Amino acid sequence: MEEQLIEIFVKVDDFCKVYEERLRYMLKEFGFKKRFCSDTLSLSELMTIAIFFQCSQVRTFKAFYFLLLCSRFKDFFPRLPSYQRLTLLPSKIALPIEIFLTVN
Repeated sequence: MEEQLIEIFVKVDDFCKVYEERLRYMLKEFGFKKRFCSDTLSLSELMTIAIFFQCSQVRTFKAFYFLLLCSRFKDFFPRLPSYQRLTLLPSKIALPIEIFLTVN
């Protein structure tokens, strides 16, 4: 299971490096000034959690968060936010995850 998590993260992280670079370039080209504030988790970590949850056999995200992320995989995500904060973040990853899943 750990190997699967690492494999997902590597693919997602490679995608996010290109995605974020192109996003910054496009925003600069069109004259938008968007600051990229750093959350506790990077975009690639958030996307990895979302994809890994869908690949897991756990039915609810709450159970996934407490049973797997907080206990078994807490070393992989040392800056993991609270469950309430993490449930507010999917709007941030909706577009990049759709592009990632379409491309891959």
